[in-house]
Amino acid sequence: MIVLLAVLAELVSLPFWIAALERLIPPRAARQACLLYLASALPMFNVAFQGQNQVWASPFAAIALWLYTRQSAASSGLALSVPLVVSKFLSLAIVPAFVPRKGRVSRLIAGFVVLQVIVFGFFVLHHVDVLVPIWDQRTMRTTGNLPYLLCLAVPALTRELPTNVIDALGLLIVAALALWLVARRTAGPSSTAVWALNLLILSVMLASRKAPPAFLISCFFPVCAVVAREALTRLRALLFGVFSLVATIEPSMWFRWVKGYQIPGLGLAFGPGVPMWRGALFIFIDVVLLGFYACYWYASWRAFCAAAAKPVTVASEAGTVAVSHHTVLPAPLAKGGAAKHPQCSTR
Repeated sequence: MIVLLAVLAELVSLPFWIAALERLIPPRAARQACLLYLASALPMFNVAFQGQNQVWASPFAAIALWLYTRQSAASSGLALSVPLVVSKFLSLAIVPAFVPRKGRVSRLIAGFVVLQVIVFGFFVLHHVDVLVPIWDQRTMRTTGNLPYLLCLAVPALTRELPTNVIDALGLLIVAALALWLVARRTAGPSSTAVWALNLLILSVMLASRKAPPAFLISCFFPVCAVVAREALTRLRALLFGVFSLVATIEPSMWFRWVKGYQIPGLGLAFGPGVPMWRGALFIFIDVVLLGFYACYWYASWRAFCAAAAKPVTVASEAGTVAVSHHTVLPAPLAKGGAAKHPQCSTR
């Protein structure tokens, strides 16, 4: 049943991802991103074989982006709030990508908060601790992130740095990035939202001490989009395939090679029971995975800066007005008869 729900969630998300991206980036790049997604091992394994609940966040993120292209801030916020109730708190990290210009921020916040107040308020009134998942997982660590490699390289860090300190540092990094993204938001719907999604989710993957590669499924389609943004060469497609494969096998390598040989008191560090070649190969895979994270983070940052730097022009009496990259808004239809609710359209 869980696998079926995961597959259904993915089937629902794909049309919305494609529809939203075709309005924000060149349609050809959106279609190529879809091909990369369908050919990737990461979604195939985590959805069709394991039924990971991370994918439950994907359709709501896709719907939120689709609503964002239609400048429906309240509905977009409501869609973003659903994964917090049914799946994980991870979706909190991507909310800053959808923050509109001043005047609609309150609508986004209202749409995002209303469901939380109803659902969590109901449980609180019945004396249910809604933060139980956080308390239960407050000491958990996973591989495939910078805190893990740092603690593996310097084992003393695991003993001397409490988990809440590591969490605070990761939260500070993501929060600083979120504030920067909000400060650079564009006047209307633009591709900056897509690249901001990548920057936020990849920052979580790099900085969080509990961020297995499967978490990437929640916003994997925009990562495919940044690869397809420029000319999709065979080399880029091949490297992306390698990235997807590495992200797929890394958790299994840890579970089968490392988990049974952990040193008590040193978190995920493995001891002398692990053969040297296995330990070296596993560390190499982790470094490669983080290298791909960093490369796609940098590509998304370049794409975001390029989209945010597009000049914003003022509407004229006739014609259309480009407000951001690949996005135009209709100008007034006639003198004295401006459209009250302009709809977003793309070239």
